[in-house]
Amino acid sequence: MFMDIELLKTKSLADLREIAKLAGIKSVTVYRKAELLNMLVNLANEADEQQKKRENELEERAVNA
Repeated sequence: MFMDIELLKTKSLADLREIAKLAGIKSVTVYRKAELLNMLVNLANEADEQQKKRENELEERAVNA
């Protein structure tokens, strides 16, 4: 999952709140724009790391099979 921070910066606070809700962030109205940006980017980075980990595990299984 790729999250372009520059694209997110162009979004309104209302748009970021909606995106954050869809991403599973709770109580989005208490966060400022910069906080939401950081949270969304962090979520995207975590998802990327998990995906890479899964891919590596699948590669290892294929090699060991």
